[in-house]
Amino acid sequence: MKRCPFCVVFMLLVMVLNASAATPPTSGVQVSAIYVNGQIETMNSLGAPAQAVAIKDGKFVGVGSNAEILAKFHSDHIVDLAGATVLPGFIDTHSHAQAWGVLSDPDLWLDLSSVNVFLKPLPGDPRCTDPQDPQKCFIPVTTQEDAISRLTTAVAKAKPGDFVYATLYDPSRLGHGPTCRGNQTKVGFACPNFEDGNARKYLDQISSTVRILVGSQSGHISYVNSAYLQILNICGTDFAKDDCTTPYLPRFGPGKTDPQEEELMANLGQLNEDLSNLAQADAANRIAGKNTAKVLADFQRAIQTYAQNGFTFVQEGAAGEAQVVAYLLASLSPKFPVTAAMLFFNNNRFLEGILKAEVYRLLASGNPNLIIHGIKEFSDGSNQGYTGLLLNGYANLFYPFNDPQIFPYDLFGNPYLGIPDTYAQLITHEANLAHLWAFPFAVHQNGDGAIDHTLRGFQAAKSSNLRDMMIHFSLASPSDLATAKSLDTGVTFLITNLYYYGLPLCQQVLGPQRTAPIYPTGDAQAAGLRFGLHADSPVGAPDVLFMIWVAKTRKTQQPLWYPNLDPNQCPVVLGSNEAISIQQAVKAFTTDAAYVYGLDNEYGSIEAGKFADLVILSDNPLSMENNPDQLKAIRVLGTVHHGRYFNNPHGQEQPIWPD
Repeated sequence: MKRCPFCVVFMLLVMVLNASAATPPTSGVQVSAIYVNGQIETMNSLGAPAQAVAIKDGKFVGVGSNAEILAKFHSDHIVDLAGATVLPGFIDTHSHAQAWGVLSDPDLWLDLSSVNVFLKPLPGDPRCTDPQDPQKCFIPVTTQEDAISRLTTAVAKAKPGDFVYATLYDPSRLGHGPTCRGNQTKVGFACPNFEDGNARKYLDQISSTVRILVGSQSGHISYVNSAYLQILNICGTDFAKDDCTTPYLPRFGPGKTDPQEEELMANLGQLNEDLSNLAQADAANRIAGKNTAKVLADFQRAIQTYAQNGFTFVQEGAAGEAQVVAYLLASLSPKFPVTAAMLFFNNNRFLEGILKAEVYRLLASGNPNLIIHGIKEFSDGSNQGYTGLLLNGYANLFYPFNDPQIFPYDLFGNPYLGIPDTYAQLITHEANLAHLWAFPFAVHQNGDGAIDHTLRGFQAAKSSNLRDMMIHFSLASPSDLATAKSLDTGVTFLITNLYYYGLPLCQQVLGPQRTAPIYPTGDAQAAGLRFGLHADSPVGAPDVLFMIWVAKTRKTQQPLWYPNLDPNQCPVVLGSNEAISIQQAVKAFTTDAAYVYGLDNEYGSIEAGKFADLVILSDNPLSMENNPDQLKAIRVLGTVHHGRYFNNPHGQEQPIWPD
């Protein structure tokens, strides 16, 4: 047989071609991961939607079509997104993740909520394995009698000297119960409740030996019986000893509430603001001391829940030392699925808090999962709890807030206006101290009086290139929004409260005129403000899609147990002119949320050079502008944090909508 030189060459050529077809091309830049076949919304104003991204060293290095990315980059780890929608990872602009984890533990805290903060399954859902157990399934507290019944049942299982801790109680949302005298339309504060000056008496009737503490949903008020009040040793109460201390007394300004009034309230069993912090800290320390491993597990579960709801960036909104240490240790794990930003809070020892924050900032240096971001302060409490500071007072005042023997009129003849925690001059001083140590200053305020103090304090502070934060900003006026814009202040709105508290605030607490424009996102957008949205968990559920839906629809909950007496005055949709588009609401969790932190060069959009944070969704929320109720069906399939993929084990389940 004759040799065929051409045939040999041909066969060699075929072998080379076959080898090429079997082996992916090795040309291009080597990267750690490539994601392809996605519907990628970059949220970058300069970039069109993309199909693929390339990631190296935890950051995006390429964004474009499948063909573009595969031609430029090479990776041994290629992920097929199979057409799923991809957005920048969601950024939390205010919450308390660790508290959400511990308070949601049914073995540690008794649930007295009327809001599904903990995303529990409802009776009838297969995931609700015991439809009679409100600790495992969501069964709302609808009356004061419901709350007392749950407390009585828990106390019956305890021994004298034991502790019963309850959480998420809110009198403003309670309906008409058997002990409420008068017609059936009387609800909320018009009926007996723990905030009517009789908390200690009501709780003592449940037990005089078991120590009972009930925390409000707002977190700004606690209610205790005599047995618990005794161990707190608060000056001015029946149980005050010679060594009594009141270390967290509110820092009131001229003409405002006297701290002695809060001691009088404490003797009635109601602890407001800093005294509530004292009681809650006592409870947290006792629980952690006996259940350290469980509390740490609850913390890990909380972070996983945030990630499973699409968050890749979480805020701990009033972090003390113990919380920072927990994050410091947990964030070292490669399995930690989020970046955690700490707002350090040290009660009224402000300078000491700054110095501690600086120590932890040094310890966290080089850890990409942890940021000691800023210093936190409170300017007032909650409007629905009557502790928000108002300029013109509440629409209706109930005992004890209308009793001049407890809350005398101020120097200007005004009746009770709320409880200020600080005032403009002190905010200026504290802002300057925070800036001196290169920390942004973040202030909680709800009432328009507290907003006024905070903005005046910010205006008088020395100029800084740091972006301070206004947290909640519920009753901000157009003038307030303009001032915040001129100061380049980061603003974030507690949008879930619009849904849950719109009707109680309108009907009973603030009145229709002030409630309609509450959380004025539409006016904020018109003023050119870039803002975030948040749930302040555990005040609300850490559910981004629900928050987007509320911001888009401005709908308020109409509970069956809480009648709307005049839908013309308090309509289901409150302040429709304040509604924003779904796209704008998505920005509030991506590009604009990053801006609020002053981190928009590193987070918030999908573009080369930024951290590779993604959320992978079953459908595209940006396509639902004309049918926002479709948001309820979107599932979070997974997240990518700094280039690492985290699967959501519940990503195929029907979401639990927290209404």
